[in-house]
Amino acid sequence: MVKQEYEIERLIDFIRFEEAYEQFYHYKNKEFAGIFTSARFRKNARNTYVTSRYYFKVKWLGFDRNSTTWEPEESIPSAVYLGQFKRLNNLEEHLEKIEVSFELKQKRGYCPLQDVQIVEKTADEPVNLSLFSPVLLDAVDNGRFGMVPIPAGENLNQSSFFFKLNSTYYFVKNAVYNTGTSDDVESLIKTFHHENKCFIQGYIRHENIVSMLDSFYNFDPSSGNVRISSVFEDCPQALRWKITNEGVNWKRMTFDVLKGLAYIHTHGIHQGISIDNILFGKNGQFKISHFNDFTFSKSIDAMNVKSVGVELAPRKYGLDNQFDFSVDIYALAIVALQCSESVLLVQRECNTLADIEEKISQAMENLPSDEDRHMIRMMLKARLLMHQGTGSYRFSAHSLSCWPVLYNSNMVSVECYFLKTMDATPIIDRAYYAPNDSVADVTNRFAAFYGCSLQTDYRMLCSTNFDPSCSADILSRHENFKAVVDNETTLGRKKFLIVPLLKPSVAPDHLMQKYVILYRQELGGFPIIIESPTLTPPELLTLLKREVVSEEYKLREMGLFAEELDNYEDDIPKYSENSFLLKITDLPENAIKSRLSTLEDIKKPLTGDLLKWTEIAGIHSLFGQKNAEPIVKRSRKRSSSCMN
Repeated sequence: MVKQEYEIERLIDFIRFEEAYEQFYHYKNKEFAGIFTSARFRKNARNTYVTSRYYFKVKWLGFDRNSTTWEPEESIPSAVYLGQFKRLNNLEEHLEKIEVSFELKQKRGYCPLQDVQIVEKTADEPVNLSLFSPVLLDAVDNGRFGMVPIPAGENLNQSSFFFKLNSTYYFVKNAVYNTGTSDDVESLIKTFHHENKCFIQGYIRHENIVSMLDSFYNFDPSSGNVRISSVFEDCPQALRWKITNEGVNWKRMTFDVLKGLAYIHTHGIHQGISIDNILFGKNGQFKISHFNDFTFSKSIDAMNVKSVGVELAPRKYGLDNQFDFSVDIYALAIVALQCSESVLLVQRECNTLADIEEKISQAMENLPSDEDRHMIRMMLKARLLMHQGTGSYRFSAHSLSCWPVLYNSNMVSVECYFLKTMDATPIIDRAYYAPNDSVADVTNRFAAFYGCSLQTDYRMLCSTNFDPSCSADILSRHENFKAVVDNETTLGRKKFLIVPLLKPSVAPDHLMQKYVILYRQELGGFPIIIESPTLTPPELLTLLKREVVSEEYKLREMGLFAEELDNYEDDIPKYSENSFLLKITDLPENAIKSRLSTLEDIKKPLTGDLLKWTEIAGIHSLFGQKNAEPIVKRSRKRSSSCMN
């Protein structure tokens, strides 16, 4: 008998061995019965089994979708884009084998899997996703053996359409291009995938990303046309429809989309978030679609940024830096505002930036709480705030999805200033707290949202304001924060500040001293707190220049002076008994801008030079002209800024 050879056509899905074990033995899911057979598992000398950590669901070439099987990773050839599939699903790129012990036939009932040991890791060649372009099958093969065979009689020449197969609906999008001969088809498909990355939806498996279930091409020799067809899972409604017909909870939508963005931002930037490209799936969750403009790059020049509409295009904020994932965060904030109002933000072409800003401003004002407005404002200004030294993690999709405002929690919030590092511009954020939270709980939660190093110890201070002449208290980490807020509010002390505690050297706690350094211009009154063994002023100044002072100031002549308290004896600073004033002596007065002044700049409306069409990233691609600069009406009065 001749042994028949089988060829894997494509990978459909994946599962960890441990999860497959639970599904089959615990939940009696027969889909995974083919994994646990005596032919596949033979015990070794230690009475255990060795198998791949991951199993992949595969479609076999020449067989229909009912003949798919689960195969161990060690049996999957790289030619079916195994490396790309694993990368796009955030799996380890190496082959991992595990040693397990279990009974294939569990006659006494379910027995949990125990003692899983990794026994082998085989490194593979790293894949370059930016060069990834899959090979498609001809429509003839797809019609016979495709994962979603399109029924006979369907008009495939439509640009898009729905069809029904075995009581399930699917959505098809077609792209038609002209090529000379059949020899040019492969090159054309590669070019198409280089510009349009929707194909990665056929590889990513995530509950908040619309799946492409099939893709194929058809070449018509008479016309020279190539039709590339993509078959997607059916999602009942687009977000636009739900907004106008049912209303949408913006927090729920934002949470779902942030989960999807957190997944794909490990690979690149979406650039297509809009009310038309967010769909509502049958699983009851919102999903991201339209990967046409997805890029595997982590940064984009302003000229090359793409957006679905001008209202979704991010602002440059006067910065020359390249754009990053904040492109998607900005667009999502605009989408969220439309959900909250159940009114489309832009229903016609906007002729001025003032039109757009006013619409955003009105939507912001109508949000029900300061916490809601704060989160949307942070998302809109993520690019600017990251540039000011707050770090990108705070505005990542993952960090934003964890923010308490998206949950119906028992937490309330209070305004709080934050310095991630001593030379960063302070950011105005909100500190969330539950009734029983300590100061340490609030501080640690705050630092976690900024992705701060676990080696950095943050402390919270409270003051009427942060002018050097005003007193401020370092709050005990064990105090109940709600009690502090209630008490300090009664006394009129409404400002809180979280700063890093600098520990440049190690010494027993009883030898440690706290030093407070004030610099009235650059630091704007915000203190530097240093914990160190006893230091003389020269030693302290050397430490400051090394650990705290920005590079551009390190070559300046500096002086450190004991804090002069004579002018405000009734309001002595309570930071520490060791207070000093740092002066940069070779600079004219007010040469360095106060960090508090910079903070006020961030809060200002987008007026003047920042209210121009040239401040919109990718404006040329939106208007299709290199010299397009619509006139902005500057005379219109606005009650408040869209970013305020």
